[in-house]
Amino acid sequence: MSVKQHDLGEAVKLLRLPFILFCLIAFATAAAEPPPHVKSQDDLAAHLAALEQSPLRYFSEPGRKHFLSRLMHFEDGFAYPSSLLFELSPAQQAQVHALFGRDEDARSLAGKTGVNLAETASPEIVEAYWRFVRELDDFVNATENHRESRFRAAVITLLREHLGALLDRDTGGTDIDTIYAIKAMDTAFFYTGDASLVRRMEELVDALVRRFEDPSIAALRERTYQHLLVAREMNRAEAFAKRHAVTPVKWKVSGNDDIAGRPAVLKLRNDGLLTAETVDFEALTGVVVSVSPYCSFSKAAMRYIETDRELLELLEDRVLWLADQRLTAELPSILEWNDESELDMHLVWKDSAWPEEIDFGATPFFYFVRNGEIVETLKGWENDGNAELLKKKIKAMLE
Repeated sequence: MSVKQHDLGEAVKLLRLPFILFCLIAFATAAAEPPPHVKSQDDLAAHLAALEQSPLRYFSEPGRKHFLSRLMHFEDGFAYPSSLLFELSPAQQAQVHALFGRDEDARSLAGKTGVNLAETASPEIVEAYWRFVRELDDFVNATENHRESRFRAAVITLLREHLGALLDRDTGGTDIDTIYAIKAMDTAFFYTGDASLVRRMEELVDALVRRFEDPSIAALRERTYQHLLVAREMNRAEAFAKRHAVTPVKWKVSGNDDIAGRPAVLKLRNDGLLTAETVDFEALTGVVVSVSPYCSFSKAAMRYIETDRELLELLEDRVLWLADQRLTAELPSILEWNDESELDMHLVWKDSAWPEEIDFGATPFFYFVRNGEIVETLKGWENDGNAELLKKKIKAMLE
């Protein structure tokens, strides 16, 4: 081989080396990139392994853990409430929605601007908020009946322990800190129904709107309005809707002025108005059933009972199908159910006026009442298998 040929061969080798390195780097990068969509547990694991390349990196660390703990896996992918993405900016939320195949949700956020709350809030407030959420989750899971007064008092104590400074001051920390405080009160109100919490939410939202603009405020306005309705603060809710251009509910309530803490339910009158009617629980002999328009077991029980003549006769004028006060925003779904069914659901006016033993959040749950005293219960509904047991318990109640 001549010297020239040798030099040419060496030059070719040198040219090949960068190309080979480029291919190796490209291959390694491609192998490390997580899949474009998350449909399986393996896809999710790949995104967590390559977190810096995944939209999941936008969460705060405790926020991401909470999001992952709430993911529900089905055959066609994952489901989750959009509210879990509250820390993220609209653009970041859109990326997460697209990642999980929720393209319509992603498109709805197009053009919206906002900040990442977790990156803007005080680190100690972010940590305090997520500590509250974690400890509340543990407490909720360890408590069977969430209507007990001691449970509700403990939730308020937990809230004040972690975020008390922000609850009591109009200015405490940044505006973003205040959003975390409102989110914590939102969660606490769900479990307690404490009207003082939603009034404080109202005050803080009013103050935020005057000095801060962010898409997250719109969600807080809507949530506060719905909570005012749940708390039966009807006049405040109406005034709040006008102040904040929130679309108000179309229904009106009458007959609620003289209830004065007595058990009551909302019923639809022939003139289209909702009326709050009291229930004389102390004189009641019958069955109180906690149900929900979104609970498949509740609807299965009611549909079966509609077809069972003996059960219909046993329950005639002796049953109340009651939906949780917290489902006030879902009243249209309840009324839609009533249009299609012979058995009407009614919304509880204020659950605090009913015996604590009745947990309206557990559905379906049958409470057998004799002269105002709960004498027996039946939990759940399993493939119509509870029908005979239900008949037996009703007959025993009537003896």
